[in-house]
Amino acid sequence: MAHSYIGYNVIGGTQETPGGGVIAVKQVVLASPGFLAAISAYIQNPNADTVIAVRAGVFTDSAGQPDVVMAMSEPAPAAGTNFLGEDGPAGVGPWPSRWLHLPIGIYLPAGTYWIGFGAAGSNGPIMVYDAGGSDRFLGTAIGWLADVGRYTNVAKSRTYSIRASLLQ
Repeated sequence: MAHSYIGYNVIGGTQETPGGGVIAVKQVVLASPGFLAAISAYIQNPNADTVIAVRAGVFTDSAGQPDVVMAMSEPAPAAGTNFLGEDGPAGVGPWPSRWLHLPIGIYLPAGTYWIGFGAAGSNGPIMVYDAGGSDRFLGTAIGWLADVGRYTNVAKSRTYSIRASLLQ
């Protein structure tokens, strides 16, 4: 069994702070079946008290659009934990940006899927991206995952630094 990343395993050059309740999603294609162990995004929290929790998930694909939730992580609390906060060690400044991995654990047959990463709270984490691409924002208002028919689904001309850890 070998490990690889699918998605965008590159730290993008531009930062963006989506509003709270936004999930950034990207389409991924599996040429052969595999076990998706985790989803990660390269992020930094703008303020530990404005991001309540972060979450990741896998969606089915329907005609090139994200559709039904197949799997999701437990919400990882952020508020009050400073694991993403800008209140780094005294005199040092903010904690560094990082790849934050959230466990998923789902076997996927070969096919097309969407992976997503987002937050609940009044802000989202600072995410990075490169120009171009076809990633999307799902506006959930609260940041939790549900089937996409409940969301606003907005096309972005961006490629967010979101990847999934795949075992095949």
